[in-house]
Amino acid sequence: MKKKLMLFALMLSLSISSAGVCSAADNYEDVGENQSEWTEQLDRGLVAVPTQNGVYLSWRLQADEDNRFGDGDTNVSFDIYRDGEKIATETNTTNYLDTNGTKNSKYSVASSNETEENLTNTISYDKNKITVNAAKRGLNVYAVKYSEGKLDKIEKFDITKTGTSEFTTDFDIDKAFLWDGLTPAENTTNNEAIMMSDGYLTIPLDKPADETIYDNSGSEVGTYSFAPADCSVGDLDGDGEYEIVVKWTSNERDVGNAGYSGTVRSSLTAQSYGKTI
Repeated sequence: MKKKLMLFALMLSLSISSAGVCSAADNYEDVGENQSEWTEQLDRGLVAVPTQNGVYLSWRLQADEDNRFGDGDTNVSFDIYRDGEKIATETNTTNYLDTNGTKNSKYSVASSNETEENLTNTISYDKNKITVNAAKRGLNVYAVKYSEGKLDKIEKFDITKTGTSEFTTDFDIDKAFLWDGLTPAENTTNNEAIMMSDGYLTIPLDKPADETIYDNSGSEVGTYSFAPADCSVGDLDGDGEYEIVVKWTSNERDVGNAGYSGTVRSSLTAQSYGKTI
C-alpha cells in the first residue's frame, strides 16, 4: 500500500510537470522550419444540439482523415451511435441530423477504421512493449521499473492519434499508466457527445474578488468589481480539448484619461466540462 501511495504521488507530480500550460508543445507535431504554424492534436469534439426536427450532431475531421484538404491517404467515413446502437454511416460530411433523437439520447461517433467498443482508453504491456487503444489524442503513457522496491526507471510517451499505438522501452516494465492530464485515463471513454440541451453550453466563470484601488498617496480611490472582457481559446495543456482564456478587468480606463485603473487578470476555463482550472 505504501508503495502504491508513493507511486501515485510520483505520477501526480510528473503529470503536473508534463501537463502544465507550457507542455502542450510536447504534443505538437514537428512541422519543420519551412512551415510557420503548429497543429494542435484536438479530439473529435462531438456535440449534440436538440432541434425541432431532431438532434443535430457535429464533430471534427482530423487532417490525417482527409486527402482533399488534409494529409490523409484516404477519406474516412463515420459510424454514428445512439445509446450504444449504430444508427447511420456518414461518408461526405461531419454532421448528422437524427430525426428520432431526444435531449436524453447519448451519442458517439467512430471513424470507419474504429468501432464504438474500441473508443475506450485501454492499456496493456508485456516485458518492454506497451499497447494502447486511445479514444482521444493528447493522452500520456508512463512506463516504470522498480529495483529493490524503489523506482528505478521511468519513460513517457505521447498519444498523437486515436486507435491503437505501440511503444517500446529499453527495460522490462513493472507497471504502465495511461493519463489524461492529472487524471488516470485507463478504461475511460472520451467519445460521448456534449449534449447542449438548451441549444448552447453554459460555462461557469470563477469571478475574482472585488479589488480596492489606492492612489500614489495611499488614499482609497474606490472598490471595483471584475468583469469578463476578451476571451481566446487554445489547447494549453495538450489534452486534446480547448481551454478558454478569460481576461478580467476592473475600472478599466483609457490611457488618455486621468485617473487610476484596476488590475488585469486572466483565468483558464475548461470548456468541455464547465469547470474552472
